[in-house]
Amino acid sequence: MLRKTSTLSIAASALLLLACSDNSYTPPPPPSDANTLTVSITDAPLDGVSKVIVQFAGIEIKHEDGEAQIIEFKAPVEVDLLGLQGDIRSTILREEKINAGDYQYIRLLVNAAQGEFDSVVLLEDNTWQSLYVPDDAKIGLKLNQAFRVSSNKNMHLTIDFDLRKSLEKDLVENDYQLIPSLRVVSDVEAGHIAGFIENQLLIDNDCVELDNQTNAAVYLYNKLAEGANRQDIQRNELDPVSSANVEFNTETGEYSYTLGFLPRDVPYSAQVVCDASIDEPSTADALNFIGPIQSVTPVETLTINLDFATQ
Repeated sequence: MLRKTSTLSIAASALLLLACSDNSYTPPPPPSDANTLTVSITDAPLDGVSKVIVQFAGIEIKHEDGEAQIIEFKAPVEVDLLGLQGDIRSTILREEKINAGDYQYIRLLVNAAQGEFDSVVLLEDNTWQSLYVPDDAKIGLKLNQAFRVSSNKNMHLTIDFDLRKSLEKDLVENDYQLIPSLRVVSDVEAGHIAGFIENQLLIDNDCVELDNQTNAAVYLYNKLAEGANRQDIQRNELDPVSSANVEFNTETGEYSYTLGFLPRDVPYSAQVVCDASIDEPSTADALNFIGPIQSVTPVETLTINLDFATQ
């Protein structure tokens, strides 16, 4: 049940029940008297499941000079987070008119109750499991990151669900828990990183299976000091900022990755992890990091190239 604060409904653009990906979407210029907000969802990848569908009911925002305001969707918007990797995103709110000015936070409102199958996970054996947000994890749906909506401008925010950090099996109830690990970036501040992994680097470290597939990923950290240790995902401040699966292209025979929607002009360090599929967020795992640690800084909205090769 949504809290009864100031509530708006989406009248101008009823989204499809299952939102479509729109990595090429650019909002049209709003009318001269309109200040608008667009919100999209993207995701860092996960292994072992086929779909992770989250049902969004709306968003909540808080202007610094007003009360919390809920924008409630006329119909729930379902998004398969696993289809939104790299620089792909799905829009759940499009050019909603709001007041100009500074906002203190944005909160995602989701339907994810235990045993209700409103949000769900599809396993690789084609069975469905309920996906729910535990009560003590619901605070994670709130992003206390300020943003500004300028007069007569559209502010496009992209929220990244990092499923490597967020999805966990409930061993007692046989459901899946969504423990949100979110970050948000605006289009005017976002950049992408992409590149290739030399085949020999993966082969020499036994990271390639018989069908040429791999469980490798690229982990991206805030800039590491020389000699600093990289850790696996443990839901703390030393975690990677983001990650991307290494994908094999059957046509070219190449391995590549894409890290999308990163705050630009920020220095990062990146390295390939051979066995990312064993990385459990609730435990400390000894991962096999391979190849060099690379330094990179995304700039503007361009995609920066960063390749990994044997040394």
